[in-house]
Amino acid sequence: MRRIATRILLFDMFLDDNRQLRAHGRLQDDRSVPFIDFDRRYIFPGPFHDLTVNMVVDIHNLEIIDIDVSFDKAPEETCKEIAPVYQQLKGVRIASGFTRKVLELAGGPSGCAHVTHLIIAMGPAIVQGAFTALAEASLSSQGEPQISDSMMKEYFLNSCHVWKEKPPAGLEASAKNQASGQNSDNADA
Repeated sequence: MRRIATRILLFDMFLDDNRQLRAHGRLQDDRSVPFIDFDRRYIFPGPFHDLTVNMVVDIHNLEIIDIDVSFDKAPEETCKEIAPVYQQLKGVRIASGFTRKVLELAGGPSGCAHVTHLIIAMGPAIVQGAFTALAEASLSSQGEPQISDSMMKEYFLNSCHVWKEKPPAGLEASAKNQASGQNSDNADA
């Protein structure tokens, strides 16, 4: 087996002094082998895409306040021309329907498939970053929860098998044991 291509997605979340989430996403594609592209050009191994998306997101309602798209490496110079299209995402909330909205505004020939993929993949990372910042804030506010029940329901309820309305029996039992101070691993001790 030999590697022919690598794609790396990287997400970093930062909290600025105004308590806004600054989300940084990067997509890098490397080709490990030479190939002939669609225009019959010989492409050497090495970096193929290096795309960056920076967003400012309201930490409480997960609305995109600002967005910047840059093409540090792209196979065509004309790729960079599509960057302004992503300004349409200002005001969009990262919530149910986010993927559909991004595809509606910047999918297909309206945008860049790779940047659009990166933005959609950033959604869950932004949610995790925002909830981490809000949970950290709970530590400094005498334990007052900064994450409301409605936020928990909107972003987590039924998002996966662990967060479904009725948890699996094992998880339900584990939660009951933890609530009563028991550890299921040493319940017989």
